[in-house]
Formats: sequence, structure tokens, C-alpha cells
Amino acid sequence: MPVERKQGAYPELSVFVVRGRITRRELEEAIVESYQHSPPQGLWDLREASLEELSGSDLRSLMALVASHAAHHRPTCSAVVAGDEATFGLARMLASYVQDLPLELRTFRRLEDA
Repeated sequence: MPVERKQGAYPELSVFVVRGRITRRELEEAIVESYQHSPPQGLWDLREASLEELSGSDLRSLMALVASHAAHHRPTCSAVVAGDEATFGLARMLASYVQDLPLELRTFRRLEDA
């Protein structure tokens, strides 16, 4: 799977590094894992990811999965770092989908800003 989980700079943070092409199924598995085994805050590093295989319906499906898990957890904050304009735009779309969930999702272009 092109998603690697690392411990972040502090105990409450997990970093998910995504490299190469990734499918909806692979992202679903990583999201489920992030809610089952990780600290509640996550940084998703998509700088080396290719999301070109994801469709609008894939994004809605991913957000439904996030919503189903987020509803059973305390409010959290996550960040997405995008490596190109297309990924940044997709991440912003994802952020707009989670507005009504107990989750804050922020999108950045640089890792240092996240």
C-alpha cells in the first residue's frame, strides 16, 4: 500500500505519507486504520501522491467513510499537505465535505505550514 504511517512530532499526531498512485480502496484502508490505531490527529502528506484515479464519487465515498468514523470520536483536527494544484484542489473539496463533522481539516501547500 502506498500509505506509510509514522509517529508525528508529538504523541497525539500520526503522519500518513502517501506516495505514487493511490486508489479509493487504499485510501479507505488508511482512513479506517487512522481511526482504529492512531492518535486522533493526523497529518496527511500527499506531496508525492497521485490522486488522478479518484473520481468525484470516490471523494464522496471517502467522506462518507470519514463521517461514519468521526461521528463516534471526539473532535479532531487533521491537515493535508498537497504537492500540486490538482491535489490541493481535491483536498479543499474534501475539507468542504467535512464542515458539519466533528473534524477540522485544513489544507496546506507546504509541510512547514501544516
